[in-house]
Amino acid sequence: YWYRVYYPIPGKQAEDFVGAAGDDQAQKAMQDRIAYAAWTVAQVKNLRKLNYQVADKGVASVLVELHNRKLFEAGLVVVGTLAYMCWLNEYGAMATKLPGREGLRVDLLAPGAMLGDTIQVPELEWHAQAIPHYGYMLDDSQKGAMLAGGHCIPIMLPRMERMIWHKLYASTQRTGAPDKAEKDIVQAVTLAAVLVDQDGASLTDSFRDAPTALRSAALSRLSRITPLLGAHPETLDAFRSLY
Repeated sequence: YWYRVYYPIPGKQAEDFVGAAGDDQAQKAMQDRIAYAAWTVAQVKNLRKLNYQVADKGVASVLVELHNRKLFEAGLVVVGTLAYMCWLNEYGAMATKLPGREGLRVDLLAPGAMLGDTIQVPELEWHAQAIPHYGYMLDDSQKGAMLAGGHCIPIMLPRMERMIWHKLYASTQRTGAPDKAEKDIVQAVTLAAVLVDQDGASLTDSFRDAPTALRSAALSRLSRITPLLGAHPETLDAFRSLY
């Protein structure tokens, strides 16, 4: 019999049954799969050289497991910095490369009125941290792809314009974490500049549909946004037009 032994994620060996030793068709099909996997690794490596955002093997190990368990098909959505990286890649936008990973932290989040409350998620037999207005950001999520390690992993992403408004809102809630608040602002402004460059009307149109709390938070950040958009006057004009 033929078996394929490989490592789908770092440190975890897998073994797939191919077929009987004389089954040439099954052997050829598996060889094609192996060749495609090697091609994917090469393409991800090339994209990294072209300054695409590529997460490391630790991130890949988590996302591959979630994908294999069909959690993205069930509605799980990737948010935060990983989603930000994906949207930069989707639009072919270049931004400052993100710093190296210092341990991988995975937070399970869900919509809730009080920030930080614990919410039970029966489908996962787990609990999540409540995030206000999280349902708004997750609504109408769409398919995307995450480059990580040597993989291109199908995932679900929040819409970019909804991420912009929610990140600006989140920056006003991080009173005890100014560094994280700054990161939220920079990422929101960067995505806004990309969106305005592609379709300026989308930013202002989506602002009208955002919850009141998110609109108020965005407007309160204008003084902080202004110096970040010195090289993007069209985006700054778009923000100013919201008043």
